[in-house]
Order: sequence, then C-alpha cells, then structure tokens
Amino acid sequence: MDRLESLGRRDIFGILLPGTLLVLVSAYALFGALVSFQMPIGGLLDHEFLLIATLLVIGYFVGSLLRLFAPDEVDEESSERLEKEWRNQHDWEEVKEKYEGWREELVNGNDIVIKEDGFDGWLFRVEDFPYPAWQNRKWQACGFDEVLRFYRDNYRNNMWPATRTSPKTFFNYCKLAVISNDGSLADEVNTAEGFTRYCAGTVVALGISIWLLAGSLVVQLILGALAFASSWGIRLAPSVDWKSQVLNLVLALILILALQRIRQRMVSSFRRVRIKEVETAYHAFYLYSTHSDEMVKKTRKRR
Repeated sequence: MDRLESLGRRDIFGILLPGTLLVLVSAYALFGALVSFQMPIGGLLDHEFLLIATLLVIGYFVGSLLRLFAPDEVDEESSERLEKEWRNQHDWEEVKEKYEGWREELVNGNDIVIKEDGFDGWLFRVEDFPYPAWQNRKWQACGFDEVLRFYRDNYRNNMWPATRTSPKTFFNYCKLAVISNDGSLADEVNTAEGFTRYCAGTVVALGISIWLLAGSLVVQLILGALAFASSWGIRLAPSVDWKSQVLNLVLALILILALQRIRQRMVSSFRRVRIKEVETAYHAFYLYSTHSDEMVKKTRKRR
C-alpha cells in the first residue's frame, strides 16, 4: 500500500498525459504525409498492443523531459499576456510611480493602505514567483492577520528578504517541512505542485505540437506542389492520393488552430494555478507550524 501511495504521489498521469499528447501529435505530423503519398503503414497499425505499449513508454519518457522545463517560463509568458491585457484597459503612465511605490513597500513586508481596485489586478499580473508582495497584500486585504503576523514575526527576512535575494529557498523549505510531516496537508501541497507542473508541461507540449504540425503542413504543401508538377510530365514526386492529401491538410490546419486556442487559454490561466500552489504551501506551513502538536495528538488518538 505504501508503494502504491508513493507511486501516486509521483503524479504518473501528470507526466504521462503531456508526453502522450506530444507523441501522438508527432506521429500524426509524420504519418500524415506518408498516408497522403500511399506509404505502406497498414502493417504497422495491425500491432495494437505493441503500439500502445510503445506509446506509453515514449510518452512517459517525453513527459518526464517536459517536466524539466521550469514552470517559470510558462508563468512569465502568462504574466506578460495578462499584464498586456491590463495595460490596454488602464493608463499605466498615470499610475506607474504610485503602483511601483506601493509594491516596494509590500516587497519589504510592510503594512500599507490601498484603496484602488486597479492595483490588485496589476500586482497579481506582474509579481514574480513566489509572489511575496502579493501574499503580503492578500493577507492584509482578506484579514488573515494571524497568518501575516506568523510570517512577519518568525520568517520576515526569509519571506521578504531586504537583500533582494530570491525567497524561493524559503518557499521550498515550507513545502519540504509540510511534506516531511506527511498527512493531508502534505497531500494538498503535492497535489497543487503536481497540477502546476502538469499544466506547465502541457503548455510546452502544445507549443511543440503546433510547430510540428505547422512543419508537417508546409512539407505536405511542398510535396503536393511537386506531385502536381509531376502530373504535367515533370517527374519531381510520386503520384499522390489527392483526396487524402486535402483531408490531411484540412485536419492539420484545424488541429493547429484548436491546439493554439487551448494553449492560449491555459497560458492565461496559468498564473492563477501557480499562485494557488504557492498559497497552499504557505497556508499549509502555517498550519503545520502552529498546529503540529494538536495534529500529532489527534493522530495518536485515532490509532
């Protein structure tokens, strides 16, 4: 049972699904042109079990590689897109100095009274991982005084370092402390992190897939033009099944547009997903640190 739980925590599907998506799209991009030119692939399709097993193995391998891509890259793209949308609706030059001054105070872990709704929308979009200024602002605005006081009294220099060093080290410490205690809080932290990495891997997989399909589309157009020239007596390419060729071109174009649309929506939503992961880790660490004795007692009673 312990092994099964450990296996589940590794988020197999979070690794397998993005990798499988990329492998399937790559196969379609490759075989699309082969089918159009009547290449013999029918025998390969007869081995269903071998194909599925190969797909799962390669998909898991590719998915593991995709997880090496830091979510920071996707988060940065999400931030840029959201900030661009915000600036299209606001006069940035008018509020620039004021907003950046408020952000500076929040980055230092200070209290600040803000009565402009536009600031929160801007800070949400531009703050860097793990969003120390945003956490400070949200805890103040939502009235989480106990949580805010806990971090200020015990970990102020780690959460809001005056030296401008990255607070990522402290964020990772919070996660490891909660996970080391196991239990439901650890499950929540693991789930939030796994979902973030799954989304980041899927966004990367979609981006690569779009480029592969676009390349396949260009190749098919070129080979189609050569085949058309061959029909006029210029032997540049073998004969082509035009019905399959047109169908593959249309399907590839539709797939590119669909994947691009999905990717755009995921990028726009990624900042919210990652902020939720950060908030889960910080809140879990607060509960772990302030209620650990009570949790231990409850666990012992259940046993």
